Amino acid sequence: MSSVRDVKVWVGAVSRNVVRAAAACSKEGMPVGIIATPNEMSYDSGYLGLDNFGLEELVDHAMMGCDHGNDLPFLGRDHGNDLPSLVRDLPYYDIMHVEDMANVQEYIDVLCAANRVSVFEVGQEERKVPYLAPRIYWLLHDMREHMGDEFRRIVYAVVQSGMSLDGDVCVGEFDEERLRAMCGVCHSYGVLAKMHNADFMFSDLLRKHTDCGVDSFNVGPELAAIEAGIYIREGVEWGGTPSDLRYDFEANGIREKYEAKCGEEIRAAIRTSIVSKLEAIG
Repeated sequence: MSSVRDVKVWVGAVSRNVVRAAAACSKEGMPVGIIATPNEMSYDSGYLGLDNFGLEELVDHAMMGCDHGNDLPFLGRDHGNDLPSLVRDLPYYDIMHVEDMANVQEYIDVLCAANRVSVFEVGQEERKVPYLAPRIYWLLHDMREHMGDEFRRIVYAVVQSGMSLDGDVCVGEFDEERLRAMCGVCHSYGVLAKMHNADFMFSDLLRKHTDCGVDSFNVGPELAAIEAGIYIREGVEWGGTPSDLRYDFEANGIREKYEAKCGEEIRAAIRTSIVSKLEAIG
């Protein structure tokens, strides 16, 4: 792949095994990128136990993005003014997601000035702030008016379809009309439509999204749940949502303990799921 625009599935950096499997898919030529939230990794590390240098090595030249870059409280990380940390992280990413919040344009202006080659994703996912096509229209309209030629650096906008994630379950009611309208607005501005939380969606539902114009998808917790399921099968005690066990993979030494016995099986199962997503979206 030569551009972030070529990526069809962005895999969340929810565990080291997930990152390794996604990086291997990318190396095989699949349109797969890796996207990390600041609580998964940042300049001062995250629950993967890796700083930027460590994750960069693990990613192995796959396309790399930052998700929810300017909403650290949502991620359980509050450094006060998070803009300096984003500027510090920016060189490690091919693209950065800046949420549609009151400070979105301020953040993008500073980040554009800090790095002349960075590109961006804007907007928010369903489970945070549900919205309709007019909001995407005015967001992109105002940004183009403000940024001029620099608007070309806005590559993705987040669209919504009525579907969201509740624990390890895909919930909601698919709204085709709403999604088509949002994708249409994105494409009218030369921006790709991105769907967050494509986890636990059946293939026919994924195809409905692409039929409406969605260009790219994020997936993460579903892959963490696959890894967690294997650890639970091996005797790890866990009474919560399977994907939430990922916070203990490194902190409690689970991944290291089971690497020799289960590592290859885990990465193969994650690869199978990624390939299935790609086949579903076409």
